[in-house]
Amino acid sequence: MKALLIACLCLCFAVTVIEAYPGCISGNVCAGRSAVRDPTSGTILCCNPGSVPIESYYVVVVAVVVVVVIVVAVIVVAVVVVVVVVVVVVVVVVVTFCSCLRKAIYINFPQSTHL
Repeated sequence: MKALLIACLCLCFAVTVIEAYPGCISGNVCAGRSAVRDPTSGTILCCNPGSVPIESYYVVVVAVVVVVVIVVAVIVVAVVVVVVVVVVVVVVVVVTFCSCLRKAIYINFPQSTHL
């Protein structure tokens, strides 16, 4: 019974015609049609080829560009953080090693003053 009710609701939702977009209907499954998000209402529109308004393409392109820029920025920041941490660790290890080496040489050869 639930499945029948859900199917009916989905069918009713899928055949709702969006007047602002001729050739487009609202729905989540766009078999053979292009899916576009309406920028004003946020609903997903299933449109026949050639019937999508040019503004919808701009919204999709801008959304994709924004997502790509955010992902690239996060990756760049993560790489920079990892590089900085690695450099700091290497510097600390080298400085500590040199300091210990200098002390060991001084203890074993106290007459060495050139260190």
